[in-house]
Amino acid sequence: MKKRIDYIDNMRGFTILWVVFYHCFIDSFYFLDIDLIKHPIISKFRMPLFFFLSGIFFRRRSFSEFFSKRFKTLIIPFISFYIISVLFTLIKENLKENILNIDMESSNFFKESAFAIIYLFHIHPPVTPTAINLALWFLPVMFTVQMFHYMIDKLTEKRWIMVSIAIIFCIISVILEKNDVSEWCYLNATVKYYIFYLSGSMTGIKMLKFFENKRYAILVLLFSLFAYFLLFRLRIESEIIMYMIDFATVICFIVFIFTFFRFAENFRIFNLLKFWGQHSLEVLVTHMLIIPVVTGVTARCLQSVLLMDLRDHQWLFVFLVFMICVLLEVPVIWFCNRFLQPLLGKKPLMVWGRG
Repeated sequence: MKKRIDYIDNMRGFTILWVVFYHCFIDSFYFLDIDLIKHPIISKFRMPLFFFLSGIFFRRRSFSEFFSKRFKTLIIPFISFYIISVLFTLIKENLKENILNIDMESSNFFKESAFAIIYLFHIHPPVTPTAINLALWFLPVMFTVQMFHYMIDKLTEKRWIMVSIAIIFCIISVILEKNDVSEWCYLNATVKYYIFYLSGSMTGIKMLKFFENKRYAILVLLFSLFAYFLLFRLRIESEIIMYMIDFATVICFIVFIFTFFRFAENFRIFNLLKFWGQHSLEVLVTHMLIIPVVTGVTARCLQSVLLMDLRDHQWLFVFLVFMICVLLEVPVIWFCNRFLQPLLGKKPLMVWGRG
């Protein structure tokens, strides 16, 4: 078994909890007027960090081994939890209408979201293909990014060619966004995030070794923080230059987070994130099923029982929903690892139930 790196698990835990917090914001729009969802601190950095961390552990191997492992750990969970999300949503919406007598137009919502996957190949889909569970988009995109990188790595070992391809992908991403072709086969997300996966693949191992020397790491920590705040405030009219500045800002942030968690490894409080990092897949595929339920129940309790005006306590409401979701994820993670390991790609499907 490969030895896990604690501070990498801590970073993964930090990132997946950041994703949960972000989605708590999104779901709170039904009750609040929060306009912070587009703020770069909340929306811009979480996914590049995920792709960078994944790129660190890219290893050359045979195509069959590489493909089968990625298919098992990414595509099987995607298919499995898409189906689970459909069944869960069907049960949840029926409960709203038949038991709680809440008319939420559940039939229309279910029809639109349950079969939205058919729009994966539409250039201008009326609804996002993973509307039934918004977080699932990450799995096929990560699979495509990794397969792209595997093929590029097979074709050439010259890094300048890899970087050139990544830059071309970035230009394609800008074009796709301008022409509103962002959902087609998740092509935009694939070409947009590939450069961060490549960055992790090219520099990640060197960073791991470099940060073993804490004296150098302190300098990197201070420099990346300074560069981040400097770049973050720059605003230039040229879209291309602004895109490059955004990329540099994200890289500085990633380096800062990487360095920070390397130092924080000795502080036990940060080791609490290790659990979430080791179970980030379970959290990814299930949290968007939990959040809407928790948001709705919490809002009704606060409004009807405590007579609280949620618009006056926006941050409190979002933080409360986030904490409840995080706590509920603990039994969900246990259940997934106890009964659903084949669906998570942790065991072969053919041996499900043999022990």
